[in-house]
Amino acid sequence: MSRDLTTEAISHFVGFFSQTVEEARMRQDYDAFKAMQRLNDQHDGLLNVTVNVSSDYNLADFEPNLNARITDYSEARITPGPPADPLPVDLGGLGIFGANSAGNPVMTYPMQLWGGGISLAKPVLPPPSSVATAIVQKISLQDTDLLITATPTAGFVPSDYHIETLMVMAQMAKDLSLDWPATLPETGDDITPLGVAFYQCAQDAPPPAIDGATIHHLTGAEAAGIHVNGSEAGELPDLDAALPPFLQREEDDHDELPHEVITGANNATNALSLSINWIDAPVMAVMGDSHSMNAIAQVNVLSNLDRENGTAPLHGAADTTHNIAAILNSAIPPATDADAPGEDAPEFPDTAIVARLTDDLVNFNWVEQYNYLVDNDILSVQFSGNESFLQTGGNTATNLTLLQELGFHYDLIVVGGDLINISIINQVNVLLDNDSVTYSDGWLTSGDSNLLWNEAVIETLGHDAYGELSIAYEALGESLAAGSDNVGAPILENSAFEGLDMLKVLYIDGDLINFQYISQTNMVGDADQLQLHAAQMAAQDGAEASLVVGENALLNLATIYEAGLNSEIQIGGDHYSDALMYQAGLIVTDESQLASDGGNGLANEAVVFLTEENSETNHQQDQATPHPIGDDMGADPMGGVLI
Repeated sequence: MSRDLTTEAISHFVGFFSQTVEEARMRQDYDAFKAMQRLNDQHDGLLNVTVNVSSDYNLADFEPNLNARITDYSEARITPGPPADPLPVDLGGLGIFGANSAGNPVMTYPMQLWGGGISLAKPVLPPPSSVATAIVQKISLQDTDLLITATPTAGFVPSDYHIETLMVMAQMAKDLSLDWPATLPETGDDITPLGVAFYQCAQDAPPPAIDGATIHHLTGAEAAGIHVNGSEAGELPDLDAALPPFLQREEDDHDELPHEVITGANNATNALSLSINWIDAPVMAVMGDSHSMNAIAQVNVLSNLDRENGTAPLHGAADTTHNIAAILNSAIPPATDADAPGEDAPEFPDTAIVARLTDDLVNFNWVEQYNYLVDNDILSVQFSGNESFLQTGGNTATNLTLLQELGFHYDLIVVGGDLINISIINQVNVLLDNDSVTYSDGWLTSGDSNLLWNEAVIETLGHDAYGELSIAYEALGESLAAGSDNVGAPILENSAFEGLDMLKVLYIDGDLINFQYISQTNMVGDADQLQLHAAQMAAQDGAEASLVVGENALLNLATIYEAGLNSEIQIGGDHYSDALMYQAGLIVTDESQLASDGGNGLANEAVVFLTEENSETNHQQDQATPHPIGDDMGADPMGGVLI
């Protein structure tokens, strides 16, 4: 009798299952049997293999000057080549052996054989390479949270008003800042004119003062040293100790506080460290002009006009705004007695080798760091539990750049064009922290403790002594420009070259440019609006509640450290040298300062709400114009919320 399809399928499954079980049993017995056999196996010794390799090629000796890159040194006069008329070997002092100033024989050049004759060959001295770095780092973070767990009362202002206010403060910071020609050059030919424009900008008068702003402007020798908010200081302040309390915590949630609401505590940081040990020489001769300048410009703008239950806090804001600038220069200590030359007759180099560059030699670093962080939260929350933790702030935005640039040191550098040596650090912090909070008893509020910190250090190791171009060095510059590599005795016998066997000379037909521009900007908006309903929680015995709507940190940290040599620099043209320290700070004390003539400032409705002096919350809510909460809270209405 034929079976139906279901019965047939089950029968096949039972058969396959039986076969699989049987195979497993047989495999188990087989493995046990093979294991018993291997117990009697005799293990032989380790296998030794001898490999013989033969080759017709032998490894050459180490060649430290070997370079895999093919470099065109057609313009380098130091490339050896056969002379037109081979010189004979002269062992009497005119050939490969000569005598130094003490009369002792020395070997001057190695010999090369050219088709029946012997000629003198100089070693190759490759010219240095230019360095150009452009780094732009930008972070835009918007974390405008909307959290409604209790029916809100009238008084909320749309967050767009606070964004407009932040733009007004950004314009304040721009008006307070120096008007640097901060446009990234398109070609290498634009770098020298830009450096001159930066120098001229520093010579102009500072921007006009804004009401309530504090400005410190120092130039020249007065700008040297460490200055904190315009005053001289012996050392840099400690940043770790100045951080807001919340940012010093190891954990966000405080174990000893049953109830916490964190809508502030944002951190925006720009950090840069630039270390340079580039092209330098103990003696430099510049045929053209010289522009040398170290400049630091810093601006802080803060508005922290909080409202607690409709009135300003009695204790006032306790924020920290620091502009810290350090322009430091130290000479390399002189050689000790053990390293100093003896009392014997001084020995100077007999020959010189010249490396040539037919264009500019550039070390150019352009770094822009920008943080834009908006955390304008709107909360209406009912608390009734024994423990809660609510965080809508605590955002972090960090730009970090670390650069280290190394080059070569020569004995003498001759520049046919100009010398540009400029370092600029520009720092700006803008913080809007106008919070509006309505709550009942039992809350410990922290709407201040914000930190605006600009710290810039330009430190140079190696002292440069400038002077007029002497006749001997002027003649050397003209000779090198004409194509000659001859360096006369007046140059070789410079005291700076004492003890050298051969003078290493770098000739730059164009300009020598050392240009660093660092720009750091933080713009943070943390204008929170909170209605906290916690009457039942506050009535509990021993209940504690903490509210953090401030404690933001805006940090700009930049260091340019340049190590070089103590140099004697002779200038053929004009020498321009200056130092600049510019520090400005503005703390907004009244909402009227935030209104703009163009209508782009704080809306009139918001001003009326925030300046209401009535301490009775219910009365204020009845009189305030209500604003509906729409869909303009941003694309992340609940981002960063932890309960």
